[in-house]
Amino acid sequence: MHILQVAKKLPWPARDGESIAILHLTKGFAAAGHRVTVLAMNTPKHRFDPGFLPDDLRQSADFFAVDVDTSVRPIPAALNLLTQSSYNLERFFSRAFAEGLTQLLRERDIDIVQLEGLYLAPYFNTIRRHSTAPVVMRAHNVEYAIWEKLASGERHPLKRRYLQLLARRLKRFETRALAAYDALVPISPVDAEQFRTMGAQKPMHVCTVGLPLGQYASEHSTPEPQTLGYLGALDWAANREGLDWFLERVWPLVHERNPAARFRIAGRNAPADWLAREIPGVQFLGEVEDAVHFLSAQQILVVPLLSGSGMRIKVLEGMATGRPMVATAQAAEGIAVEDGRHILLRDKPSAMAEGIQGLLEDPAAAETIGQAGRALVRASYDAEDMVYRLLTFYQQEVLQTSPAHP
Repeated sequence: MHILQVAKKLPWPARDGESIAILHLTKGFAAAGHRVTVLAMNTPKHRFDPGFLPDDLRQSADFFAVDVDTSVRPIPAALNLLTQSSYNLERFFSRAFAEGLTQLLRERDIDIVQLEGLYLAPYFNTIRRHSTAPVVMRAHNVEYAIWEKLASGERHPLKRRYLQLLARRLKRFETRALAAYDALVPISPVDAEQFRTMGAQKPMHVCTVGLPLGQYASEHSTPEPQTLGYLGALDWAANREGLDWFLERVWPLVHERNPAARFRIAGRNAPADWLAREIPGVQFLGEVEDAVHFLSAQQILVVPLLSGSGMRIKVLEGMATGRPMVATAQAAEGIAVEDGRHILLRDKPSAMAEGIQGLLEDPAAAETIGQAGRALVRASYDAEDMVYRLLTFYQQEVLQTSPAHP
């Protein structure tokens, strides 16, 4: 098979969940003996010169990048309010990218086009005009659900109404698009069920993210005491929302009982006002070079997510290092964890603070939970197995049943 992955950013460096989710399939397809081409947007926020990709990646797939400016612009955003379209999606449509996609479809014998997320859906008609290959939506999230939850948590009434508008428009587009794809590959069982309630009837296969566990071996047999760690993209509104909640309502309770405790926040593209904050015991580190080194150095990992969809790959990565984790139920959605065994799930500030305190005071219990989480990743989220099952789905249920498109 020749698989074309179409993405809104190059999946390198693989330091965020989306990049990891894309890259583990790219490598897996190639390792299974299939040809892979990756066409990605090169945006101001995630710019990377494909010429500097590691040699092993360039041997696995052909990578192409097209410059696309997806920056939010006040005037186009305001004018969009006079239309019925989604500004979230408009920002990602580019004639140059459509032309690059057209050229690849004309020059290469593509068997399957895999769109990496809803923001690539506006290119569906371009694909149909130039290829008969089945088009698969690899759904990293139920996108509108993220914006609905962000809106529900917004305190400012005008901002809340605007977020609600964005959510409604995304939902309308996301629902209509389900009928167009030849197949749907959601990232979690929860998302799969949501798509079914939205009317999805095409072949569907849940492909969660798999990790090569050997790359997440803990480098620290003994983590630094009294340390909590968070790792995630800080340019994503849902991550900032959850961290704001944690810093305002949970961390003061933890720090009051543990004045020596430190909470380390790592992530790329943090807003300037975040980096300027001064909160007792909190360290804003910005982007870290080695995610595994950072995660494994902390005594406890926290993921306080309040809004979202899909699967939080950072939760899997944290468990893969063997460190105990405390998270909201939203953060662990779609992951087959058992509260109290693989992870602690706490949604109320006082309960989360008590969970953290318990792990700080009982290192043996913390170690047991951490190792149980790592065992779960080994047993249920192996990268090679995930890719094998997805390829079987493509060969047996997509290529064999999908009609050619004129």
